[in-house]
Amino acid sequence: MPNATYRSAEFPPELTADRGRFLALLREKSYERRKVILTSGRESDFYIDCRQSTLDAEGAVLTGKLFCAMLERGERPEAVGGITLGADPIVTAVSLTSALRGWPVPAFIIRKEPKKHGTGQWIEGTKNLRPGMRVAILEDVVTTGGSTLRAIERAVGSGLVVARVLCLVDRNEGGSEAVAAAGYRIAAGCGPRSVALYEKVMGSPSYGRVTESATRTREVHDGLDTRFILSATWLSGPWVSAFAEEYSNIYYLDAARRERVISRWRGESETYVRFFVALYVPEEKGNDLEKPGTLWSLRLVRADEVDFQPVYIRKSSLRPEEISRFFPYSGTWYRAYEVAFPREAGEPAGSPRAGSPRLKLV
Repeated sequence: MPNATYRSAEFPPELTADRGRFLALLREKSYERRKVILTSGRESDFYIDCRQSTLDAEGAVLTGKLFCAMLERGERPEAVGGITLGADPIVTAVSLTSALRGWPVPAFIIRKEPKKHGTGQWIEGTKNLRPGMRVAILEDVVTTGGSTLRAIERAVGSGLVVARVLCLVDRNEGGSEAVAAAGYRIAAGCGPRSVALYEKVMGSPSYGRVTESATRTREVHDGLDTRFILSATWLSGPWVSAFAEEYSNIYYLDAARRERVISRWRGESETYVRFFVALYVPEEKGNDLEKPGTLWSLRLVRADEVDFQPVYIRKSSLRPEEISRFFPYSGTWYRAYEVAFPREAGEPAGSPRAGSPRLKLV
């Protein structure tokens, strides 16, 4: 039986944004919706490859900060380690960050097989360790807990005392319970219940439905050549409400910060008829709707066939990863714009329907 079974996944308020940003990275780089066979042998319809995020430069910084924050709320270990390969970038980031925060701890890596030559050892980094050292085992994803239990077994077999067990993502498929049965508890950096995490990673169904109903796409071809592809989402009152809820959930915003973030979106959508527009044209230099003298003319045609010029066209204020998250139809080769028309150009806020205003690109 281990000497300690701490559990803590609390973060100081100043790391709320970092945690939300790391979840955005997981969604952007690590999450895939497809049938896979997991390391545990189970089949799943989604896959989270945390290495795509922990090996990213920004992701490595966030990994170190978040794990160190968890370790500071409980017994601080004398070393951190985990089983290769998923834990390799994690323990490295945590060791580096711990030194920057004034409590340096070494990292060690647990091999899946012992060395076939030389010492035949299971653990790399042994010269930084000593028997009886109290350590933390770090994981990327926990499913059944088999990998975590093997890491604990190898660490204990090498004379170490496992005081903490932490992971980035707990898939909530029995892993925590299996590890608890062995006398240890897992603290999950991205929340103890996977349902909440996956909604933040995948996006809530309600936001997806509202955005889909408010979006139209038009493709124009000249023979086999594409002249342009234009997708636009009407930023109506219902859409702004859904966006505000989705944004605050993903980035863990409290009520005050949520209001500050979406106040501009709501205010401008009440003043103008606004659209998010994603445009693809074969020649990138021609994709310049926001510039005077652009080759393209964007108009909003009201149901009575009166058309209106934009009040403004500007590049989207959202970051690229936010555009990908909230407007997934806007691909790599598109440019994203926010477009506003006079209020009289529209009809009462609502989803586009037959007879509603329509965008025209000429």
